[in-house]
Amino acid sequence: MTVRIFPLVLCLLVALVAPPAAAQSDTPAPTPGSTTIDQTVAAAFQSVIGAQLDAFQRDDWVSAFSYAAPSIQEVFGDPPGFRSMVLNGYRAVAQPMVFDFQDATVLNGRPAQVVYVVGPDGKAYRAVYFMQQQPDGSWKISGVTLFLLEGTTT
Repeated sequence: MTVRIFPLVLCLLVALVAPPAAAQSDTPAPTPGSTTIDQTVAAAFQSVIGAQLDAFQRDDWVSAFSYAAPSIQEVFGDPPGFRSMVLNGYRAVAQPMVFDFQDATVLNGRPAQVVYVVGPDGKAYRAVYFMQQQPDGSWKISGVTLFLLEGTTT
């Protein structure tokens, strides 16, 4: 299995920069230390990720950028900077041939949504979307890590 180093470093940087936001909604936050996510929360993750994917497919980078957590927005500055990063390092999630939601879970104390992705190059990946609850109770994407699934091209 190959791991992209930049996304891992970015996720670690974001984890250090962005403290967890306090939840202020009826949607329960994942319990620290648990490995399962409430179905309502999982549906919220999938809604946000799906909306960002839809924005990517419409080439609407302003909308796509709006689904990123404030810490990600701060790192990349504006939609063109975000677009450049996504198309250079995450084309598989921006232009997938297959995009299939798997389990929502907690990894290293961070809520996450796992997605099976086949990129435009035919290579299969496991994408882990790290999610961050905002003060208003909404969820934003706080990082994505792609794991190449060896021997699984289409």
